[in-house]
Amino acid sequence: MIFLRSFNVVIVEDLIEHQNILQSVIKAMKKPKINPILKSDGLSAHSYIQSAYDIHLFIIDIKLPGLSGDELLRDIRTTERYMDTPIIILTSSSSAADKKRCEDFNVNNYIVKPINLNVDTLKPLQECILKYYNVWYKYG
Repeated sequence: MIFLRSFNVVIVEDLIEHQNILQSVIKAMKKPKINPILKSDGLSAHSYIQSAYDIHLFIIDIKLPGLSGDELLRDIRTTERYMDTPIIILTSSSSAADKKRCEDFNVNNYIVKPINLNVDTLKPLQECILKYYNVWYKYG
């Protein structure tokens, strides 16, 4: 029997309603090893990231209180153990400038939140999570 640790996903989202929807998205995937870790602002995410050693995926809204998404991305990409960790941006911003800044931080996916945010409209997010989960499951 192979023991697999949890696939830890740090979700940085300031809106409680969106946090709940994101948890539902993960639950709907029916992958018991996916462990969502919710942070509601950039500062609490920064503190957690500096002390954690086992994060496999980040899902980040770039419009955050406290510490901006840009600053958080910079922190992640300059922390050696997370330089190559996949990052999915989930944001309401469709701005080309925001997308370009995220590309500069080597963000893996940039998803614009649909107006009607729910499990069904977030299928692209589920597909991204599953892609990274499968790689981790196979090689992790």
